[in-house]
Amino acid sequence: QAKGLFKRVFLQSGAPQFVSNMEKILDKKANFLSVTELFGCEGQTTQELVACLKRPTAQDFHNKTNELAKTSALGVMFLPCIDGDFIKGNLKELAQDEQFLWDNGIGDIDVVMGMNEQEGSALLLMLPFLGATDQSLTQPDFFHNILGFCLQLFVLESSEILKQSVDFFYRGAEAGTNASVSKASLIDMYGDCLLSASIVEWMDLLTSVPRSANTYLYVLKHPFVFNSQGPIPGAHHGDELFFQFDNDHFMKELANSE
Repeated sequence: QAKGLFKRVFLQSGAPQFVSNMEKILDKKANFLSVTELFGCEGQTTQELVACLKRPTAQDFHNKTNELAKTSALGVMFLPCIDGDFIKGNLKELAQDEQFLWDNGIGDIDVVMGMNEQEGSALLLMLPFLGATDQSLTQPDFFHNILGFCLQLFVLESSEILKQSVDFFYRGAEAGTNASVSKASLIDMYGDCLLSASIVEWMDLLTSVPRSANTYLYVLKHPFVFNSQGPIPGAHHGDELFFQFDNDHFMKELANSE
């Protein structure tokens, strides 16, 4: 029904198949029950609990779930459901289905997607939710906990050899030791895990089938002045918005500060 509505798109803040990967580790039932507790819902069946959740206004629902999100690094995540109507199937499989792409007009839509140099700095915002501090970033145990989470996302069956290999990729000769982890290594690994790896994978999927449209992958490394005095200078998650959608007011502010 949306065929012809879009000519070109920016895909931002990760890639679609990341949602599918999160399915493997997210406890959806626990999320649902935590929301029912917020509203004091009581019931023995799912139907009774859902009926209770329909009573609050949309604004009340938004406000209360936002409060719950402040207590968790991932917030309250309800992943899209494959309903056969709005989302017709597994996103990775649909991206490789040439007939589906053309039937739905996706084959002739230009796609722009990319990553920023310091995507992983978003981890610093999550430290309070993870029960961690800035000092935790240098601890090998903290690094390996994040690494384990990342491998859960992308690998069905992880192995010790794989963990050691990825550890070596980011830490070099210090892999497998109790040596302090550099903040740069942790930030790089986290950014690759949550964003860069899935973005590159998604672009590979889009270019693996015949499309008449263009596909663009970028890496933003602009040294923004307003980030220069922070703990991690460079282009952080979301900074690409300054260059998209004719954000003249942002660009004027940049021109005055850059």
